[in-house]
Amino acid sequence: MNLKNLEMIQGLNVRNEPGFRYADQLVDGIKTVETRENLRLKGLIGKTVKIIRTGEGAAQVIGEVTFKNQPPIVYDSPAKFKADRHRHLVGNDSDYKFDGLKYGYEVTNPVRYKYAYLAPKNKGILTTKKVPGPRFESKTKEGQIQ
Repeated sequence: MNLKNLEMIQGLNVRNEPGFRYADQLVDGIKTVETRENLRLKGLIGKTVKIIRTGEGAAQVIGEVTFKNQPPIVYDSPAKFKADRHRHLVGNDSDYKFDGLKYGYEVTNPVRYKYAYLAPKNKGILTTKKVPGPRFESKTKEGQIQ
């Protein structure tokens, strides 16, 4: 077995909501900026994390992304937020629409796992320190089976 498949890495909870499949869009490389109302994700900069999809039944680990090693983008106006919508994909009808200051964290190296699996029961509200389970081979990375 490949040692990479045994790694335990931190997980990030990303909630899908009707009409906005944020977790799936991250691991598929469609959403390239994860937005938050605070700087709590600063500790993930430069790290690869597992994406835990929430908001659709039981939480599942569906893939991973790497947070680029750069400071967060500051969205301090509706105009700045709207201008970057093509990257963060947050719509006007989303629970996460612009309602004040937002921060954007750029991600790269998206990987959707071949098989999703249940997230740990003791996951945190924002992140999970160590997510057990294999890091499956990608089925979509750069459009090829790895």
